[in-house]
Amino acid sequence: MKPNEGPIDRIIRAIVAAAIAAGSYYFLSGALEIIGYVVAVILLVTAATGFCGIYKLLGINTCKIKAPQSPTNSQPEQSASPQPEQSASPQPESQKPTDQNLNQ
Repeated sequence: MKPNEGPIDRIIRAIVAAAIAAGSYYFLSGALEIIGYVVAVILLVTAATGFCGIYKLLGINTCKIKAPQSPTNSQPEQSASPQPEQSASPQPESQKPTDQNLNQ
């Protein structure tokens, strides 16, 4: 999973998560309190990892830093058609340069 949240986005998520958790503890009860805790945990996890699944679905990326590539992804792609190999075999006599051809 590549990070798609910038540092400001992550800080805001952590602050909002803390506010929701505190609000749930002091002002809510029952099912609403549990829902508040779940939302706070989700926000904390996304803030900690830097990845948001909803951002991924919507194509949003607030992260300006590119994610490090794994060694398998960093190699250039090979073209579909293979390139001919250069052989070390000597050239035919007709293609070899001669002193007569060089003087012309």
